Amino acid sequence: MQDRWFVIGKLRDDGSFELTRLPDGLALTARSWDDVWATCPEFGVRWRSVEFLDGPTHDLVVTAWGRHPDMPTRPPTSNALE
Repeated sequence: MQDRWFVIGKLRDDGSFELTRLPDGLALTARSWDDVWATCPEFGVRWRSVEFLDGPTHDLVVTAWGRHPDMPTRPPTSNALE
């Protein structure tokens, strides 16, 4: 099985964040950490195989959802989807 991971991406107009499974690009959304963690096994993503699109997205998610002990670290300035 090919490794899959989620990238938490841009904030949407409805208040959710884009959640993209890579490498296939399956597009979902998440409104909380519970949405992210519950989605992992359902869509074949290993626990903690989650990253942020970029630093500003990390900051927006922390502001919206708060910190979580299992959340990914703040990424370097590179873009995870490039």
